[in-house]
Amino acid sequence: MRQEFLLPDVGEGLTEGEILKWRVQVGETITVNQVLVEVETAKAAVELPSPWTGTIVSLHGNEGDVLDVGSLLVVIDDGVAIAEAPVATGPFISAVPNAPSDNADSTSAPSEGTPERTAVLVGYGVRAADATPMRKRRVAGPLGEAAKPVRHGGLEVGRLTEARFASNTTVLAKPPVRHLARDLGVDLRGVTPTGPGGTVTREDVIRAAAMRSDDVTPLPLPGVEPAHDEVIALRGVQRLMAESMTRSAQIPQATEWLEVDVTRTMSFVQRLAARSDFADVKVSPLLIAAYAVIRAVQRQPRAQARYNDDGTLLIRGSINLGIAVDSPRGLVVPHIADAQQLGLLGLAKELNRIIGNARDGKSAPSELVGATVSITNIGPLGIDAGAPVLPPDQTIIVALGRIAQRPWVHEGELAVRWTCTLSASFDHRVLDGAQGARVLADVGAVLHDPAVALVE
Repeated sequence: MRQEFLLPDVGEGLTEGEILKWRVQVGETITVNQVLVEVETAKAAVELPSPWTGTIVSLHGNEGDVLDVGSLLVVIDDGVAIAEAPVATGPFISAVPNAPSDNADSTSAPSEGTPERTAVLVGYGVRAADATPMRKRRVAGPLGEAAKPVRHGGLEVGRLTEARFASNTTVLAKPPVRHLARDLGVDLRGVTPTGPGGTVTREDVIRAAAMRSDDVTPLPLPGVEPAHDEVIALRGVQRLMAESMTRSAQIPQATEWLEVDVTRTMSFVQRLAARSDFADVKVSPLLIAAYAVIRAVQRQPRAQARYNDDGTLLIRGSINLGIAVDSPRGLVVPHIADAQQLGLLGLAKELNRIIGNARDGKSAPSELVGATVSITNIGPLGIDAGAPVLPPDQTIIVALGRIAQRPWVHEGELAVRWTCTLSASFDHRVLDGAQGARVLADVGAVLHDPAVALVE
């Protein structure tokens, strides 16, 4: 029996995914939980396993294609026999061997001796013995005829499909291509299609947008290749970041700055790294900054409140600490859930885990949503300071600038000290300038002398 594997929603409310890499091929025999395909969504790159054992009949979509959730990905023959019956086909419907006909009994039983199959993944299927019989649905037939019940794949579905595509004004294009055309302001009716069956492809839309952008072609310089504009469609994490920053721009934000002598933090980090219990954990000033932010939020609970449209504040109890990571897929912000429950060692291990997974593209979708307060560490990029943009649904984000040796007045004398510039952007609807300053000062105090903060 042929099973259809559809693109599931692997996150929270996702609408599409991009095929990164097929891990199987047509004709291959597979087992339950064998990875079929790698898919990138707006939140993470994930591997989709098979809920069935069987043979790959067909793959739907090429690597790089963006498919809507619920689109057909793979057809698998699980080897379970069913009663043979003819199936009517139309120009747009392929025949499926052994599929039940419109006149077949809707309670066909499996053949004797057929092993019971168990679907091990939620949402991918049910036990064969417990499966609900396929229900008939009504689909319109030819004009003037009464609707009659048919199963998916019947003649009426083919007729309906033909009718939808019969109009000369219909443009054939996948939903992601239509979305791209809307973003670029391209009228699909004026695009020359190059895809199979007259389908407009992503490249067709990009080509049409590029041709429209310039009416004058510059004269090429001798020995110099002419420059060409390029239209790049944002997908996955990059598109999600763009949408989040658009939402963030609607929030009234303020930014404050603080220069801190972090010489004691640098010494403290070295002592931690020398301990045997930290031997397998990378220790850096980011660990102390993370501890400092957690402590500051505990002392100023409004710092992780969420402003509601009705003018109320949601004061969250758990601190989900987000860490901005520059990954190959773009900027992602995985978080440590209930970070306030961790000691320094546990916090260090979690920082290593979520940052490593993000850089390897293995962050779980649940880790990329739900942060209540965030840190962006721009120092390793060689940046001394910056004004971070506040993520939506958060009240404050702290930026950790480059830590370097600089001239500093220490105990009344000029000395060379390790210093760092901290900055914090906050939602001015939730925190006023004084409240934001207290949070930033708390973070700075821990980085100035972490040992005293730990004792307190």
